[in-house]
Amino acid sequence: MAAAACALMVGLAVYIAVQIAADKEASLALGRMLGRKNLSGEKNLFLSGPLKTVSKTLSRFNRKVPFGKYRVRLAIKLSQAGSGITCGADEFIARKEIYMLLSFVCLVSLRVPWSYAGLVSGLFFFLPDFEIKRSRNKYEKKMLSELPSALDILASCVEAGLTLDASVSKYAEKSHENCLSAEFRCYLQEIRLGKSRQLALSGLAERSGLPELETFTGAVSRSLEFGTGLAGALRSQCASARAEKVRRIEKLAAEAPVKLLFPLIFFIFPVVFIVIFGPLLLKFLAMK
Repeated sequence: MAAAACALMVGLAVYIAVQIAADKEASLALGRMLGRKNLSGEKNLFLSGPLKTVSKTLSRFNRKVPFGKYRVRLAIKLSQAGSGITCGADEFIARKEIYMLLSFVCLVSLRVPWSYAGLVSGLFFFLPDFEIKRSRNKYEKKMLSELPSALDILASCVEAGLTLDASVSKYAEKSHENCLSAEFRCYLQEIRLGKSRQLALSGLAERSGLPELETFTGAVSRSLEFGTGLAGALRSQCASARAEKVRRIEKLAAEAPVKLLFPLIFFIFPVVFIVIFGPLLLKFLAMK
C-alpha cells in the first residue's frame, strides 16, 4: 500500500510538472489522429494483452486531466511519427505512466530507497519518447525512398490524361502497402469528405512534416491555383527528389569512414597488433 501511494504521488508530481493551460477544443481537435494501419510489422506490448486494457483505462482518465499544450505537442509528434505508433495522445501518455509505475514498483521491490526509485521512475516516464523518435526516423527514410518513384508515376498518369485525384487514387490502389500510399489514401479521404484540394494537400504536408513533401504539395497547389501545367510541375519535383536522394546517399557514403573509425581503433587494430606482434613478443620472452 505504501509503494502504491508513493507511486501515485510521483504520478501526480509529473502531472503538475507538465500541466499547462491551453485551449481545450484545440487540444482535442489535434488529439484526434487520422486512422493509420501499422505498416512497420513490429509487435507492441500495448497492442494486445492486459497492458492494452490498462492503457485504455488510463487513457480515459487522462482525457479529464488538463495536460494543455503538452497534449497538443504530443499529438503533433504522434501524427508525424508515421504508422509505427497508432494511438492518440492520451493513450500514449498512459503508456508513459505504465512505464513509470512499473519501474517504480520494480525498484521498490529491489529495496531501492524511495527517493531514488521516484527519481528513476520519473525518468522512465520519458522513455516512450524514444519510440516516437525511432518511428519518425523510419517513417522519414521510407517516405523519402518512395517519393521519387511515386512522383514519376503521378507525372506519367497526368500526362496520360488523368486528373490529380485519379492519379493519386491509381497509385494508392496499385502500389504495395507503404507509408506514402497510406498518406495518399488519407488525402483522398479528406477530398471525399468535402475538403478542397489545397487544404487536403496542406494537411498531407503537415502530417508528414517533411520539407520534400511540403515542396511537392506547394508546387501542386500553385499549379492548380494558377492553371499551369501540372505534369511539368510533377516532372520537375520528381527530378528534384531524385537529385536530393542522390545527395543523401553521397552524404551517407562520406560519413562511412568516420563511423568506421571507432570500431577500427578499438576492435580491429588491437586484434591485428596481437596477431602480428604476439608471436614476436612470445619469442622475446622465451629468449630471456
